Amino acid sequence: MSNLMYLARGGLSAGQSALSIIGNNLVNATTLGYNRRNIMLGENGGKATNVGFFGYGVKTDGVERAYDSFVNNQLRGAWSGYSQSNVRYQSLSTIDNLFSDVTSNISTSLDDLFDGMQDVISPDPSSGPSRANLLAQFGALANQFNIQGRALDEQLKSNTTSINGGIDTINNATSSLAKLNKDIARITAESGTAPADLLDQRDSLLEDLSKQVNINVDEQSNGVVNVTLSNGTQLVDSSDSYKMSTQQDPKNPDKLMLACEDVTGQNIALDDCAITGGELGGYLQYRNEDLPDVRNQLNQLALQMANKFNEVNEAGRDINGDDGQAIFGFTSPNVRSNADNSGDASLSMSYRDISQVQAQDYNINYKNGQWEVKTADGSKVDATFQNGKLEFDGVSLDVSDTPQDGDSFQLNPTDGIASTLSVELDNGDQIATAGKDGDFAEGDNTNIKEMFNIKSDKLVNGATLSDAYGSLVSSIGSRTSQAEGDTDREEGLVNTYSQQQQSLVGVDMNEEYINLQMYQQYYQANAQMLTTANTIFDSILNAIG
Repeated sequence: MSNLMYLARGGLSAGQSALSIIGNNLVNATTLGYNRRNIMLGENGGKATNVGFFGYGVKTDGVERAYDSFVNNQLRGAWSGYSQSNVRYQSLSTIDNLFSDVTSNISTSLDDLFDGMQDVISPDPSSGPSRANLLAQFGALANQFNIQGRALDEQLKSNTTSINGGIDTINNATSSLAKLNKDIARITAESGTAPADLLDQRDSLLEDLSKQVNINVDEQSNGVVNVTLSNGTQLVDSSDSYKMSTQQDPKNPDKLMLACEDVTGQNIALDDCAITGGELGGYLQYRNEDLPDVRNQLNQLALQMANKFNEVNEAGRDINGDDGQAIFGFTSPNVRSNADNSGDASLSMSYRDISQVQAQDYNINYKNGQWEVKTADGSKVDATFQNGKLEFDGVSLDVSDTPQDGDSFQLNPTDGIASTLSVELDNGDQIATAGKDGDFAEGDNTNIKEMFNIKSDKLVNGATLSDAYGSLVSSIGSRTSQAEGDTDREEGLVNTYSQQQQSLVGVDMNEEYINLQMYQQYYQANAQMLTTANTIFDSILNAIG
C-alpha cells in the first residue's frame, strides 16, 4: 500500500514539474531568443522479488535546454555575411542613385556645355548672350562635379561615424558577455546546472555581436564562452572583455585606424583585414575599396577635363584680343606627412604634366638617403630627385628642410579636385574664341572650334569625357548590383539557418499544447492513483478496527 502511495506522489511531482516546464514554453513562445526546455524523466529504480520486479516509480532527471552549437555557429556566420553585404549595398545604393540621375548629372551638363559652344561658334562668336550662356554652362558643369564630389566626401564622414558607432556596439556586447560569463560560471558551480535564462541571453548577445563583426566562439563545458576576432584577437576571455577603439592613422590623419586592448591594457593596432564580416566589415570594405575607386575616377575626370579646357582657352584670345586664361580652378592636394616622422621635411605638390597624372594613392618613403615611391599595392614607381624636386607620374614635389631615415608621406594627386572645382572667368567675354595665329579678328571662331573638339578627345584612360563618366556610372551600378546579389544570397542563408535553429530550439505551440494535454491527463491519473491508495488504506483500517 505504501508503495502505491509513493508511486502516486512521485508521479504527481513529475507531472507538476512537466506542466511547469510546458507552461513556461508556452508563455515564452514569442519571446525573442528563448530556447525551448524539455523535462527529462527516468525510472526511479525498483526491487526484484520472487514474483517479479516492482518499480519505485518515476524521477525527474533534470530540465534540458534545446540547443545545437553547430547550427548556432552557422547562423552567426550567416548573419555576419548578410550584415556586411547589406551595409555595403545600402552605401553603394546612395551614390548609385546620385550618379545615375538621368536629369541632373555630369554627362547632361557636358552635353549642355557643348551645345552652348555651338551657339557661340555660329553665327557670331562675339554674341554677348551666347557667351554668357556658355559661361553659365561651365558653371553648371563645375557645380555638378562639386555636388558629386562633396557627396562622396560626406559619405566618407558618414562612414567614419558608422565605424565609431559599430565599435561602441561591439564593446557594449563584449562587456555584457563578460558579465554573463561570470554569472553563468558562479551559478553553474553552485547548483551544478547552467542557468538556461542566462544561456539564452548569452546566445542572443553572440548573435548581435556577429551582426557587427565576424567572430569565433569557444564554448566551455560550464556555458562560459571565449570570443575572438577572425585573426585571433581576443574580445572576451571568461569574465574579462577587451575594448576595441579607433585612433587617427599616423600615415593619414583623415583615416581612422582600429585597435584593441590586450591583457596589459595597451591598445594594439589592428590591420583592416583582421575585420571580416558584420556591419563593421561592410563599412571598412566600402571605405577601403568602393569609395576610393569612385572618388579616384571622379577626381581624375574632373582634373583631365579642367586641364584640357584650360589649355585650349589659354591657347586663344578673348573678345578683347587678350590672351586666354584658365577657365577652371581647383585646390591642389596636400602631401600628408606621417605623424611619426622624426625629420622636419615637408613636401608640396605641383603638376608637371597633368595628362600623365594617375588617380591613385602613393606612399613616399625616405630610406638610406634615397627617396622611394610606391603605389598603394606596393608597386615601385619610377621617380627622379634633382635640385630638391621629386618627380614622378606627372607631378613634382618640392622637398623642404631635412628628412630622416624612415620618414614617410602619402599623396593622391587628384584628391579633392571634383569637390573644389570652380570657374575662374568673371564674364563670357573672357572665353577665348579666337586663335592666336594671324591678325586678331573679333569674329574669329578658330579657338572655340578647338574647344568644341574636346568632346571627341580621348582624355581619360583612352575614353572621351562622356564615355569616362558613363564608365564611372557603370562601375558604380555594377558594384551595387553585385552587393545586392550578395545581400540576397546571404539573406537566404540567414533564413535557412534560422529555420534550422527554430526547428531545434523554437517553441511549437501545437506540440506544446499536445504535451500540455498529455501531462494534464498524466497528473490526473496519478491523482486518481493517490485517491485509490487512500481509499484502500481507509478500507484496511476499517477492517482492522
